[in-house]
Amino acid sequence: MLTPGSSLVADALGILISWNLFGIRHLLYPFKAFTALIHESGHVVGILVSGQPLHRCTIDPNVGSATHTVPGRTLRAPGLYGGQGASVVFGALAVFAGFDTLASKYASLVRRSDLLFLLVPTSLDC
Repeated sequence: MLTPGSSLVADALGILISWNLFGIRHLLYPFKAFTALIHESGHVVGILVSGQPLHRCTIDPNVGSATHTVPGRTLRAPGLYGGQGASVVFGALAVFAGFDTLASKYASLVRRSDLLFLLVPTSLDC
């Protein structure tokens, strides 16, 4: 019988194994794109908060995503750590939403928005 802790470990192991498998990675594309979007949006917000000009943001879950400032400028701390911060905050909110029925319904609406990434081409430049 799976307990909540062992279920989380089993889910994480399943994701780690299937993240790059040939047939399954195409099914995981919307989730990978949504994960990259959350992470890169944290970098974008951090760059804009620190007053740096944003040059380019690329989201491609198969190759990797990147956020660029104007060439020749050093990236400041809010832009550098914004992606990790956004990922942690979004993950924490998703975990806390799992403990309340109404909150999990609202969180599922946000999570369903990743299905829109099926309509987006492989690479998204913003």
